[in-house]
Amino acid sequence: MKSNLNYDKYWIAGGIIIIILMFFIFPSSPYSSVDFRLTRSEAIKIAKDYLSDKDIDFSSYSVEGFVAEQSTVNKYLSKTLGNEEYSKLLNDPDWNLFGWTIFFHQNISGDIPQTTYTIHVSNSGRISAYEREIPDSLSSPSLDKQSALDLMTETINNNFPIDLSEYELKESREENYSNRTDHDFIWKRTNEIVPGEMVVRGKIQGNQAGQYSVSFLVPESDRGMFDTGEAVFGTVSVIFVAFLMVFALYYFLKKYHQGEIWINVGRSLFVIYFLVTLLVIINEWPNIGLGVQIGSLNFFAVKFIVVVLNGLLVQFLLALMVFATWSVSESYAREFWSEKLNGTDSIIKRHIFTLSAGTSLLRGLIIGLGISLLYLIASISLNEPGSKIFFSPVASFEVFYGFMPFISIVGEAFIEATLGGIVVTFFIASLTFSKWRKKWLSILFVGVSTIAFTVVASTPPSVNNFLTNLLFGFLFGILIAYLFFKFDLLTILAALFYSALTFDFFTLFSSSAKFFEINSYLVFILFAAVPAIYIISRIKKEKFVLEDYGLPSHIEKISERERLKKEMEIAAKVQLSLLPKEQPAIEGYDIASLSIPAKEAGGDYYDYVKLSDGRLGIAIGDVSGKGVGAAIYMTLTKGILQAHAEENVSPKVVLGKVNRLLYKTIEKNSFVSMFYAILDVRNHSLLYSRAGHNPGIFCSFEKQDSKLLMSKGIALGLEEGKVFQETLNEDTIQLKNGDVVVFYTDGFTEAMNHKIELYGEKRLIDLIQQNREKQANEILNLILKDVHKFTKDYPQHDDMTLVILKRN
Repeated sequence: MKSNLNYDKYWIAGGIIIIILMFFIFPSSPYSSVDFRLTRSEAIKIAKDYLSDKDIDFSSYSVEGFVAEQSTVNKYLSKTLGNEEYSKLLNDPDWNLFGWTIFFHQNISGDIPQTTYTIHVSNSGRISAYEREIPDSLSSPSLDKQSALDLMTETINNNFPIDLSEYELKESREENYSNRTDHDFIWKRTNEIVPGEMVVRGKIQGNQAGQYSVSFLVPESDRGMFDTGEAVFGTVSVIFVAFLMVFALYYFLKKYHQGEIWINVGRSLFVIYFLVTLLVIINEWPNIGLGVQIGSLNFFAVKFIVVVLNGLLVQFLLALMVFATWSVSESYAREFWSEKLNGTDSIIKRHIFTLSAGTSLLRGLIIGLGISLLYLIASISLNEPGSKIFFSPVASFEVFYGFMPFISIVGEAFIEATLGGIVVTFFIASLTFSKWRKKWLSILFVGVSTIAFTVVASTPPSVNNFLTNLLFGFLFGILIAYLFFKFDLLTILAALFYSALTFDFFTLFSSSAKFFEINSYLVFILFAAVPAIYIISRIKKEKFVLEDYGLPSHIEKISERERLKKEMEIAAKVQLSLLPKEQPAIEGYDIASLSIPAKEAGGDYYDYVKLSDGRLGIAIGDVSGKGVGAAIYMTLTKGILQAHAEENVSPKVVLGKVNRLLYKTIEKNSFVSMFYAILDVRNHSLLYSRAGHNPGIFCSFEKQDSKLLMSKGIALGLEEGKVFQETLNEDTIQLKNGDVVVFYTDGFTEAMNHKIELYGEKRLIDLIQQNREKQANEILNLILKDVHKFTKDYPQHDDMTLVILKRN
């Protein structure tokens, strides 16, 4: 994307021209006549004064103020009259086209009968409707029909600037209750300005005027024209949004497992979007709940439930969709067009005043203003009398819903820019381009998706014609997608934000109330911020290039686990390389052995040491702990043992030397148990010492019994030498034909099954005793098979090492 002052001067010139055109065109638009003169607090005061004049005590009542936008009436008048005549009616105090509905209620359970008051205050400050709702059981003296009609006529003439004699009484109805009689009256007359009727309604409750209002009634043929198409299409749009959400989450999970997703920015967007929408909903708290009933809940509880359902459920799901679509789209964008993320990257990395950020924001602002100018021109050219396609300012009345219109305008603009820019354009364009590599096809997909997504992102604004709205939405989506391919992501986000912001700003700017003027100034600051950022970026001339975005955080964790796994595999290979490669070949004897680590590297150890005069040293040990550390200590133990075993033929002496060196080397909370024996084939004896290790098993073929080789001794590395030597004993056994000696670690005897039962020494001894006539390797395999049968694949928690010596 080009980014130099010579090129940008055309953009700046275009922006200035757009602003000048807006300044001159705006007064001719319907938005200029929407002058909200009353704030919510001012309307509430007028309503309170009105009740006070009637001597009504409302001190125990809660008061709510809602925007009364008269949506159907305003759309009908815009369509029928065109801009000029409609603007006159907007400023005519005799027409109640917008204002406030003030609701007085006691915040009690819906099961408890109560009296409520609803007063409509027009924008001119007049009372256009008064309604008192009373329980059906309320007792009151009653009037006959004529007396009630006289009282109602007098009340209406005193409260409204109309001559009721010009109206014709169209309907009179009597309602009988157990303790009173009410009378309903409806007067109508034909309106001279526009097809339709002026309607006056009144109700006498007992002997008091309880309800009266004056309003314009849209012809029956036109009442539903604005809602039918939108209702049907709204359902389709909701289904599309739900489908898109599932689709986005599917792709997110798919790419997440492939290790192609960065979640840091998406997670931040999720939080920001959710908090902004929650702030907007909380800000619009005053306008929530009118006409909503949920069982017997009081009014406050109903408002709270509406906020929770919309904020904590609907908006949470939309925030989740923003997270998923951004994460997936970012993954594709980093692969195909990382330069389109330069502007957003610089802002994400808090480099706001860079050339890429300043240029993209400026162009986005100018594009957004240009789109708004087109809407402004369209609202003037299309809004002709009797036009089927027209713009109505009533859609922008939402800016007055909340405590602060500034929050509503900015929050809604952010929401529309996020949903339209990220969920629709960025996601659909990235996904389709990655599949087909055709920009024009991606642009078409974005256009179609924009149509279907209007239920949650109302950009562009409605022209109040179903088919035309579809066409406008399609063209708008194509435009934004084209701008995305032409420029970058930050440009279209800024364009969407400022087009939505400008469109609502039209209505707020037209309001003359001081409070609304202050909010207009706050919004204007957001417009002025972009040129300021651009100028600073040009002065600083800072370029931002994200050279290395790094691996996704979860991939870094996986990589770390893979690295550790690799290290464990290496340690296991080293450990296995230190174990004997083959069994010693000794005439008259059969030897079998194996070692199975519980993890990739274990702490079990066995070894054979060739000694003088044909003697053989047999060692088996168990290092405390498991894993790499245990394997290292096992390697150390082997080296020490090999160095000293050949010098001596005494197991006690050898173990004493090994102990002294280990004590100086290993950590104090570690130790090594060992059983070391020396086989003398000349006299067929086995001299052994046991340093805290499991006792060997001696199975006598002649006596057909077994015993444990239980010589005394403590483990290696626990004490420097004196106590160790005093404790350690040496014992000797004679080996006859058929005798079997088994050396093992506790991985065998402490093997567990699903019932958390131990295999135990007794099972091991019995198995050896029953199979003592077999060869050493056969006995070893039988032991392994029996242990596996016992555990039934229950996880192995300790290393398992076994050495079997048999005299043939």
